[in-house]
Amino acid sequence: MESDSLNLIESNIILDSAISRIKLGEFDKKTGQLLDSALTLFNGIKNPSAQDLANIYSYFDVYTYQSQQLDKNIVYNKAFIKRYIKHKGRNYQKLSMAMSNLGYSLMDVGEPYAAISESLLPLQKLIDSLLNEKIGDTLKSQLKVAQLINYRQLVITAQELENGEILRASVDDFERFLNNKEIPKQALEFMPYALSNLADACIELGNFNKAKEHIEYWKSLIEPDKYIDKLMMIDLESKIHKKNKDYKKLNESYKNAEIIYKKIEKENRFKNTFYASLLYRISSSNLENQNIKDDKLNDVINKLKTLSQSKVKTDTVFMLYAQDLIISKLLNKQQFDSLPYYLDAQFSLAQDFSKTDFLNKNLLHQMKFSFLRGNIGATESIIQRFLQRISIYDINTINAKDEDFKNNLYGSINTAQTAIELSNIVLNYAVKSENKVLVDKSYKLALLAAMLVDVNKSKLNYNLLEKNLIDNINKNLLSARALNQSSDNKDTNEEILNIVEQNLTSQLTIRNSINNVIYEYPIEIQKILDSLNIIEIKLSGLKSNITNSEEKNIDSLKQSLQNLQIKKSDVLLELKGNPLYRDLNNALTFNVSELKSSLLEDIIVRFYDYENLYAFVISKTETKFLNLGNSKKMDKAIASFTKSISTIKDFEDDFKTIISVLNPVIENLDESNVTIIPDGKIAFVPFELLINRDLEKEMTLNYNTSLKLIDNEKDDSTSRLLASYAPTYSVSDGNRNEYIASIEEK
Repeated sequence: MESDSLNLIESNIILDSAISRIKLGEFDKKTGQLLDSALTLFNGIKNPSAQDLANIYSYFDVYTYQSQQLDKNIVYNKAFIKRYIKHKGRNYQKLSMAMSNLGYSLMDVGEPYAAISESLLPLQKLIDSLLNEKIGDTLKSQLKVAQLINYRQLVITAQELENGEILRASVDDFERFLNNKEIPKQALEFMPYALSNLADACIELGNFNKAKEHIEYWKSLIEPDKYIDKLMMIDLESKIHKKNKDYKKLNESYKNAEIIYKKIEKENRFKNTFYASLLYRISSSNLENQNIKDDKLNDVINKLKTLSQSKVKTDTVFMLYAQDLIISKLLNKQQFDSLPYYLDAQFSLAQDFSKTDFLNKNLLHQMKFSFLRGNIGATESIIQRFLQRISIYDINTINAKDEDFKNNLYGSINTAQTAIELSNIVLNYAVKSENKVLVDKSYKLALLAAMLVDVNKSKLNYNLLEKNLIDNINKNLLSARALNQSSDNKDTNEEILNIVEQNLTSQLTIRNSINNVIYEYPIEIQKILDSLNIIEIKLSGLKSNITNSEEKNIDSLKQSLQNLQIKKSDVLLELKGNPLYRDLNNALTFNVSELKSSLLEDIIVRFYDYENLYAFVISKTETKFLNLGNSKKMDKAIASFTKSISTIKDFEDDFKTIISVLNPVIENLDESNVTIIPDGKIAFVPFELLINRDLEKEMTLNYNTSLKLIDNEKDDSTSRLLASYAPTYSVSDGNRNEYIASIEEK
């Protein structure tokens, strides 16, 4: 005990010397040596008080952070948290502060995965558990402030990680916090910027009304001369206008930004960031819609170039904005002479800044340029460059049935978006040139996009952008298959059918989310899902590290990846053992092979309408694919037919058109039980008339709304959950009132 007291006295004397230097702003080597000496003596004490423990580590935190020794800062904070959290006399405000500081440092060193799993989520659970206990008002107020800061950091980190599950949960928690009337006054100091991040997250999730509410609340908290805040608000509002395609309001945002920007007299590191972001967003939207004159566009480009030459190093990135506008302009005008220079410059700068979004834009520009020049040979290297960034070295290795390939697939939803945009460009040129090799490449890229969506399902934001992404995947897979009509490959047909049907289930989930239909799991399942999500975060982090790591570290990282995948498998087995989760999972997944194994004499016709009308004819022994041609002619004939048939006149021509389009389907039907699953306007076609008129055969004709429903009906087990599709009627639809009335009568 005596030695402990001596160590503490000596440690404090040395610590006081270090503190004096820190207060004078001397974050040099000597200060660090003093702190190390003090800690060495302190670590010899068996049972230090909580106050002494917090005191010495708090100065280590300040010193290492201010001297930019972030790796040391992380080590010290982890050591303190591990030691302090077990102490009986711990102060929860200091503990939460240390956990929060750890998160900031991990973010600063580019470890958002670690920040969220080792700092932010554990801190959230700690605060929530403490607030549920009987605690004093002072501690409660302190924890509420820490909670607000943590929600903000969770939102920022989830956006950076592109993790929709954490983002949605954080936004929901954040909004519950705002609706609570017990927000302490101290929290209002942090509220404006927290609201900016919350509004931005709501825009990303597609909840524009909520975003507007948060912006209005933010406006009520600031003084009239807070011009930086006002510029940030205009920036956020312009995002909403762009997503709503409200170009009039978008251009009004530009005018307002010009006025506010000129009022900001003091230099501010955010001043140019939001202004440049606005200039680029508005001009690129107008350029895309050919709604901007050359002189105005050139003026914006020159402004961005000027802003990129400021004394703030990070402002150099604004040159990427200028280059992107120049490249888009030159591509639109097909002025090719200077394009290679700007493409190379953009690629080089995007690499220097590690700006994945601009690396993706550059790939798309390069692909468009190669086709406009007729340089098909360049497409191979462009696709290869994209694939290598996610550790795929041969496009032919992309295989939806290869579980090892899927488990080691790197890339986010944004990567999937780039893959489908590349697929679009390649497919458009393949159609014009009738190039079957390009059709296959487009198919593989769409398949990759589908797989990336599947492996990132937990990260979906459930917004319209993702719905459109899924639509494009389905469309490209079916279009590419139609262009290879001569090859009736059963495996390819089933591969497409599985993906498209599963994607429609995902779209149902997206629609439900947009309409605020939320499924809540029981607590025992939610706990397992939470641990699974932490594993997913760590897996994403490891995959990112493997992509960016030196070769000598890759084997160790891959071993860690494999260990986590085994852990993930164990958690999934635990989930599958729960009957409720198993039923829900079965209701949301689809496999055509399992459906076919349960068929006897049944035939199922599944239609898909994606500009062209497609049909899959499914029996126990085969899966046929049929391309029935452009939908417009058929839609027109169906609309006219349904109108004419009600008056029993002038429907022959329309009927013949419908018969001619659907004849390839009808030829594949026999004396079986036939189930029709329509899509689009085909739902209005009475197949009984077509079959009875052309085939003198006995058959049972049924209708359904999804392959998944049929799969459930074939299942002998009693399922407590079912995923289903239901008709929706717009307000202007005359059938709507009839439909509601028929339900009410029953």
